[in-house]
Amino acid sequence: MTPDEIIITAVALFQKQGYHATTVRQISTALGVTSAALYYYFPGKEAILEAIFDMAMTTAEKHLQDLLASDYPAEVRLQKLVQEHAMAVIEDLPLMTVFFNEMNNLPPESRARALARQRDYQMKMRSIISEAISAGYIDDVNPAIVVYAILGMCNWLHHWYKADGQLSPEQIGALFSRIVSNGIARVTTTRSACSA
Repeated sequence: MTPDEIIITAVALFQKQGYHATTVRQISTALGVTSAALYYYFPGKEAILEAIFDMAMTTAEKHLQDLLASDYPAEVRLQKLVQEHAMAVIEDLPLMTVFFNEMNNLPPESRARALARQRDYQMKMRSIISEAISAGYIDDVNPAIVVYAILGMCNWLHHWYKADGQLSPEQIGALFSRIVSNGIARVTTTRSACSA
């Protein structure tokens, strides 16, 4: 048994029945070990939840840091920002579902740290939006609002996405990327006289 195996098992139980309804005994039973064995790795259920949040944030931060370190032009960087965030939510759906649903159950200090990491993540997203504005790819919009729109659209996937749905994760990511890019793309054509 490893810490990651404990986290994966806890995520499945938290997703199915909620954090409060899940006990340490249920987690250890699902793993086929005693509660004492589980306590060797985590002092309690709150610590497992903290580890889940750390895993989710670390994964998201790595994807974003790789994108920021890339040499893609601003247009591609924006498209990949949306597409990769959507796909990350889908590919780690159980983990992300717990992440979105159980934030308020973190201990106060852990919740404050998680919120600080989220703010830092959003600021880095905003830098990509600002870069696309400076490059003339998108209109001069409020980067913070665009970030909230992206996060709202992508993060809501955990409510409705089904693996057996009509679209693959890649197709959904591409569609979301097109929605964002086309919605704030800089208009280069002039309006016709009949539309004035």
